Amino acid sequence: MDFDGKTTKWRLPSEKTSIDGPRSFSYQDADSQIELVLVHVDPESTPSGPWRTIEFWTANTMYGLDEGLRCVEVSSRNPHESSSGSSLVGSRLMGSQRRQGDHFSVSFPYPVPGMEAVFQIGEGAQHITTSVVERVMLRVRMTNVEVGAGRSPDWNSITDIFKV
Repeated sequence: MDFDGKTTKWRLPSEKTSIDGPRSFSYQDADSQIELVLVHVDPESTPSGPWRTIEFWTANTMYGLDEGLRCVEVSSRNPHESSSGSSLVGSRLMGSQRRQGDHFSVSFPYPVPGMEAVFQIGEGAQHITTSVVERVMLRVRMTNVEVGAGRSPDWNSITDIFKV
């Protein structure tokens, strides 16, 4: 990466991508930041239900997504109400979007606070947006495994711990 010294842009070699370049959506527009949550898991325990690797909240709804960015859970943030977004279960997260006048900002693959999350329904071209995302949590499972001296961990066995 090269810093051009004249602006606040970083340029990636042989690409037209710039980091922190001009945009219509600023991180200052977001009410909160993206959180990283480390969830420590006992390798002997059996997981119940699908693992939510990403969780995000809108004003009224919480969405849980698996490692393939498929929606596995939709629930109301108010425990006394049921959620109307259950039709999104099984749909795939595409990112998020925000329109400001003639400008359109898009994030991929994760939603960003201050933008509307976008889901693809089935394998077709139908897309549905949520209301504005307020909070995003990336949930990473952590565990300890025993391996013999000088041996490398067996990643197939390790990742099987996390599968339902």
